[in-house]
Amino acid sequence: MKKIGGLFGRSILGPLREHMAKVEDCLEVFRKAVNEYVEGNFSSMEKFSKKISELEHGADVIKEGIRRSISKSIFASSTRGDILDLIHKEDDISDACEDVVKFISLHHVRMPEELSKTFLSLADKVWEAGVTLNQAIQQATKYEEEELLAERMEEIVNLLSTVEKKEWETDQIQLSFVRQVFKMGDKLSPVDIFFLMNLSKLTVEIADHMENVANCLQRVISA
Repeated sequence: MKKIGGLFGRSILGPLREHMAKVEDCLEVFRKAVNEYVEGNFSSMEKFSKKISELEHGADVIKEGIRRSISKSIFASSTRGDILDLIHKEDDISDACEDVVKFISLHHVRMPEELSKTFLSLADKVWEAGVTLNQAIQQATKYEEEELLAERMEEIVNLLSTVEKKEWETDQIQLSFVRQVFKMGDKLSPVDIFFLMNLSKLTVEIADHMENVANCLQRVISA
């Protein structure tokens, strides 16, 4: 990746770090909301829904500000395109977190213990992928600023590979969750089954978007 100074300091990855901070806030609300939901604290779901809407809007504001700023910057057009693509993919993560939190505010299911453990495992794995992705972005930005990215490339690539591995693990956990839902069909209503199937799908999509960011970032820093 070419070294380019400019609007966001010494690193062209600076905008990613700024926007990812808001995305991480959305992930935190997602994690708390899921834990409260599984505990049966359904009365708090509206509070989480409102909170994540505010945070996601904040992420959109930052994204739009970055888009306007980059369009006027000295970055080469290809570099601007790469940054904007990455910002857009990051924003998909916050959108997906909002989708899950709003969805669980619509219907309340008291999951059997085995099912709740698996779903918490799924949500935790999504969270872990987000933490690792944020670490990769923070480190890549730091090394780019210090002109050490080429030397530390393997470290960043390993972090991004870990994100991809965790995304794969979320798929496996979701599959186990779906199988459990079907086995417990006599304990759940058809509406509950439909709801839980869609909930697991929406949750896995958060990790899917993280993998998209990881893949895109690896292409950018390796160019």
